[in-house]
Amino acid sequence: MLNKQFAPTYTVQMLPEENIREQREQFQKFVESLGQPSMAEAEAFVAEREPAEPEEDLTEEIVYRIKAKIAAANVAENEQS
Repeated sequence: MLNKQFAPTYTVQMLPEENIREQREQFQKFVESLGQPSMAEAEAFVAEREPAEPEEDLTEEIVYRIKAKIAAANVAENEQS
């Protein structure tokens, strides 16, 4: 039995600057069309996500400080509402 092995070939082509600019503009318009989520939407999204282990470079102190900043921002947001 003969086996034929092959690897797909890829070609990379540079796009003209005009195409890149248009893509950036279209993406920016798309992002703007999404708008900002409400605090309730953001909280629901965060509550539904799967927990992940912190990266190796993040010490417990750094994780604690980040969580404290998030909590402080939530408190400030709730006080403004």
